[in-house]
Amino acid sequence: MALLGCDLFTNTDFSQAKGEWEFPNITQINSIQVKEVSLSVMGDSEDEVMLDIRWTRVEDEEYFLFMANGTMVGDTFTGTYRLNSDWNTIQQLTVKFSKVGDSLKLECSGTGGLAGIALTGGIPAIY
Repeated sequence: MALLGCDLFTNTDFSQAKGEWEFPNITQINSIQVKEVSLSVMGDSEDEVMLDIRWTRVEDEEYFLFMANGTMVGDTFTGTYRLNSDWNTIQQLTVKFSKVGDSLKLECSGTGGLAGIALTGGIPAIY
């Protein structure tokens, strides 16, 4: 059976993306082995959204925290971010959110270390 013209990923707005997410199946970003990949989507409204995108590099246990501030219109976040180890450099970021079932996907574009990164298989974090 073939499905034609069917988009398996559905657009995801702020209310659906808000919360804590883990990406347990992500073990590599670009050519770097990583672990503990996670995302926080925070804010009181689409007009003031904060994202924290995190992972640990396996090789030396270095922790990367990308902190973003911006707005979200529909399924797209637009704003700026900084890396925890380079607070003085501000990068541009656009993130498109989507879901298949309960699984979150994000696709990043812009400048700096998050440009071109895609994370799939996000599940709600349970702490």
